[in-house]
Amino acid sequence: MVPQVELPAAVIDAVDGGAISAASVRLVEQMGVFGMAYRRFIETSAGRGGLSVARLRVLWLLHGGGPLIMRELCEGLGVSPRNVTQLVDGLESDGLARRAPHPSDRRATVIELTTDGEAMVSECWGAHVLEVAALFERLEGDDRESLLRVVEQLVGQLESLGVDVACGPGGHPTSA
Repeated sequence: MVPQVELPAAVIDAVDGGAISAASVRLVEQMGVFGMAYRRFIETSAGRGGLSVARLRVLWLLHGGGPLIMRELCEGLGVSPRNVTQLVDGLESDGLARRAPHPSDRRATVIELTTDGEAMVSECWGAHVLEVAALFERLEGDDRESLLRVVEQLVGQLESLGVDVACGPGGHPTSA
């Protein structure tokens, strides 16, 4: 159970004054709880295939986008070049990805999947998506459709506020 935290006076005043609804404040609390729990859930699911979520995302981006340069991986993942280098180093040492010279830019290195990397994407990504989707299958059909509609609206609202939502639903690079 999540401990209740006393709300700051400014929040209480905003609710009392009608500037914001009590339901919106509860949503802040519950989305925070859900977000952290969901993240742990997807990390556990991805880990069953022997990969971290971050490594699985790199493989998925390479699978969907073909060979990519490091900068494109940084942008696709929303992480620093140092993080991408570490991820690619690990995937390369596991034989799932390889570095190759860029065909026209001597300064750039292309990252591409190996045959084993392609096989890992096919095996692990599908299993991961099915396991995570099973969570939503626990909801009644109408509730699931309503949740989908609301989440799509929230993603649109975040995008209108200038938030980069390109990583896809659930932090995954997929539109499924």
